[in-house]
Parts: sequence; C-alpha cells; structure tokens
Amino acid sequence: MQLEIDALLKNGTWDLVTPPSDRNIITNKWVLTKKFDAHGVLLRLKARLVARGFSQVQGIDFNDTFAPTLKVVPLRLIFAISDGLNLELHHLDIETTFLHGDLNEDIYMEQPPYFIDPKHPYDVCKLKKSLYGLKQSPRMWHLKLHTYLESIGFTRLQAEPNLYIRKEGNVFVILGVYVHNLPIASNSISAMKKTIAQLKEKFPVKDLGPMEYCLGIKITRNRTEGFLSRFRQNPDITHWQALKRILRYLQHTKDMVLTYHSFQVPNSSHLHGYLHAPLHGWSDLDWGGILIPLDRHQEWCSCSLKVL
Repeated sequence: MQLEIDALLKNGTWDLVTPPSDRNIITNKWVLTKKFDAHGVLLRLKARLVARGFSQVQGIDFNDTFAPTLKVVPLRLIFAISDGLNLELHHLDIETTFLHGDLNEDIYMEQPPYFIDPKHPYDVCKLKKSLYGLKQSPRMWHLKLHTYLESIGFTRLQAEPNLYIRKEGNVFVILGVYVHNLPIASNSISAMKKTIAQLKEKFPVKDLGPMEYCLGIKITRNRTEGFLSRFRQNPDITHWQALKRILRYLQHTKDMVLTYHSFQVPNSSHLHGYLHAPLHGWSDLDWGGILIPLDRHQEWCSCSLKVL
C-alpha cells in the first residue's frame, strides 16, 4: 500500500483541500490482488486504491464514460499478420494506466484509509488525475493515449478504434491497445525500438519481450516451422453439467491448437497492396441434413485479403 501511495503522490494525483459544502465527496477503498504469470506462478502482491464510482453523481462528477476496447478478432488479426509476414511481435505493459488520464471535472474524494494526513485530518483530496474506479477513468486514459499516439505519427483505423498503424516508406508498426496491454508488431526491429522509446518518454512502459501471454491467450511461436498458435485457459463454469461437457471436450481436443502458417506473397515485407492470403469462412448449417448429411461444415466465403 505504501508503494501505491508513493506512486499516487509522485504522479500528483490530488491536492488536499478543505471540503466544499456544496459538493459530493466520493469514498474509496483498498483492493488487494495477486498477479500471476502465464504458468500460474505468483509474481507479486498488488495493492490498489480504488475510488467507489457508484458514489459519483452524474452531471457533477462525470459526464461521458465510454471508452473503446480492443476486440479479440483484431488481436487475432495482429497474430495472423505477424506470422504471415514474419514480423517482430512484442508485448508492452503500461503501469498505473488510469492514473495518467486528466480529469475535466472537479472531483473530491476522502483521504485513503490508513494514510490520513495527521496535520490535515479533515481535508479531502481534490483529484487532478483519474483514479481506478472512477466512471470516466477508462475514457480519460484512452483520450490521453490516443492524443499522444497521433502526435508521434500513428493513425487509428476507422474500423477498429484501438488499432493503430504508422508507416514510413516500407517500414510499418502495428499497435493494439487493450487498456494497459499493448501488442506491437513491426517488420523492423529498429522501428519497434523507436516506438517503445517514444512511449517511454510519456508513460512508464515495460517491454515484456516477444509475446507469450496476452488477455488469457497463451502464444507459442516457432519461426523454424512458421506458425503461431494460441489457446485459452480453461473457463470457469458454474453449472456442473456444462462443466462436465466442457471437460470432455477439452480432454478430446487438448492437443489441438489454432495454427497460422506463413503465406508467400510478392513484396511480403510490405503491408500495402494485395496479400493473396486465403480468407475462408465456415458454418455448421446443413439445412436439416438435406444438402450434405455427412459433412455439416460448409465453406461460405473464399477470397483474397486486401490491406490498405
């Protein structure tokens, strides 16, 4: 908890002021968690000060709260392109993510439990930075990061607001954003290092190295054989019957993985142009067994993928 308080104070998260009589004072609490790696090994214990957002008043303490989140499909697309074009793929992590967002509203909060200033025990914290638990914190962080990425030359995709790309000639960098998790892929290791250095100038960024685990997805990459495979951890199912069914399914498919193969295209180091990688869609619809009673899997689409 002391480390968390030190980080908050260093970041200039609040000022102690006399509580105003006409404003809502929100509460807070400490949340203690454990952080594990991809193999379930305990990495560290984490204490986080969280504002109780349910005590905020709409129109006074917050207005807009929406913040987009990277979906799983674009994340898989990053994996597929990385393998298909043999790109470098790393995993970046930004520490104390929500504490970097700037607030537009005046928000007052009680002093943290166990860390009340003995010289000013009745003062409250006037927040200058967003805090975990505030309803607008995800939005403020997203706007802060988006503004900075645009300032260093990244362009956001229209179809996916949390997917960015920067191109300099034939060199490109693809960056995904899922709160504090940033998968980054590039056809140039120097361009990737440049991007990481630029992010470190603004935020406390950790380069976790080649991606091995992200958002519950374990990643195994074998460049000698040219594939990138992914599989999820076992889900937590509450219903016993569903649990047994899933366990049976896992037992019979435990050796199966989703595999991406490299595809050979002209100028394969370039992201521009046509990538003649087959794009297939499948459906288990068989029209009641009338058309193909023996094979329920039907291909409904096959085309080339064009990357603009």
